[in-house]
Amino acid sequence: ELELCGGGDECPLDYDEFCTYLSGWDGHDCMLNCPEDDFNDTMGMVNDCTECLANDNCEEEFGGDGGGGDECDACHSGCFEVCSAPECAVGCEACDACHDQCNDTSCDDDGTLTSVELTIPLTNGWKWLSLNVEADNMAVDSVFSSITNYEMYITSQSDGFTQYYAAYNAWSGSLSNLDVKGMYMLKLGTDSDGTISTNLVVTGDPVDVTSTSISYVDGWNWISYLPQNAGNVQTALASVSASATSSDNLYITSQSDGFTQYYPAYSAWSGSLGDMQPGSGYMMSTSYAGDLVYPSGTLGKVTENNKIDLPATISNWNVDYADYQFIGSITASIDSREDYHDDIVAVFVDDKCRGVAKRMHFPLDDSYYYLIQVYSNVKTGENLTFKYYDSRNKEVVEYGESLPFTSNMIIGDGFNTFGLSNESSMPTEFSLDRAYPNPFNPVTT
Repeated sequence: ELELCGGGDECPLDYDEFCTYLSGWDGHDCMLNCPEDDFNDTMGMVNDCTECLANDNCEEEFGGDGGGGDECDACHSGCFEVCSAPECAVGCEACDACHDQCNDTSCDDDGTLTSVELTIPLTNGWKWLSLNVEADNMAVDSVFSSITNYEMYITSQSDGFTQYYAAYNAWSGSLSNLDVKGMYMLKLGTDSDGTISTNLVVTGDPVDVTSTSISYVDGWNWISYLPQNAGNVQTALASVSASATSSDNLYITSQSDGFTQYYPAYSAWSGSLGDMQPGSGYMMSTSYAGDLVYPSGTLGKVTENNKIDLPATISNWNVDYADYQFIGSITASIDSREDYHDDIVAVFVDDKCRGVAKRMHFPLDDSYYYLIQVYSNVKTGENLTFKYYDSRNKEVVEYGESLPFTSNMIIGDGFNTFGLSNESSMPTEFSLDRAYPNPFNPVTT
């Protein structure tokens, strides 16, 4: 029998809730094929549903033998999502026994998650990060004690900055402690052997999201993401959008996963940022003040962020966001011609790509736009130019429009895009005609 309810006599979930719960697990669609009349509402006994696990779908998903084999039993014993959730609904014993993934967590006797391990991949350059665990010691030198062979610089929005001098094994600066409510910008150097990447691992108690509010002000706010699981923006920021009036502005951007905007008149979010991730930091701009409180439990990771596969013709249209300290956003549209689903717009400084975006649908007025994150190491002044890739004709078009970069710039929105219409005509042939007059004195053409 599967310990789906921690061995209890009654399951707290009814049939529909249970199947919805399982549908969030990778590869567990076979569970949804259990007919309701075969489902034992008291989930301490799941023999009928166990037989369902042996059906063809389950065999296909897990490579089982069609007889309710080990693959099905292990996958449905409850570890994949539950042990990383705020509460271990299946109980710690079931988690610890069934999968190595649970070794990174621990629970107390009533199944409450009491210790988690947050791993943040780092690479040479800039990283926006936040912490969703409370370590025993939140001092900068303690949190980063495992990667002291790298040169590092960390800055906050308002609590100062600090720098690590690897040769002296010492931190020096005005930022001494890290707060789970804030985002930090980390610049990682190479270590003494030239290694450019590592992992920051922080172990501690998961933040109680319902009792941890993040105050935000009218303007820019560097905010953390506190839940233990990824969640879509709409659910994660419900407490912020609920306070917006029809005339308010609400906008949030990530370092590399896109940005999105809230349109109060439509009670709708629209943008390229789909999910917020543990360990990542975000910049939120609002025209009002309030308190952000993240919802408890799983936040419904349902959206993929807007990743782009570049065709060979424009394979050099890429940008390494970690190379740049400052960021901005441009909501653009192609106004000079009809554009198509796979079309792409890129932003350049001279010949260096500083941002790229694929065409997206704007549902609020059934139009299309390009949501471009742009990067710079100069806070203001660099001249941004635009190129467009026509996917149907495999044609690159240069536009005459340009913009000066400014850190945290927000140019346009879904209703008021930055239109690209001034196509630059590029010569396709060059030739030299005969000079006249000939002979000449003193000039010729």
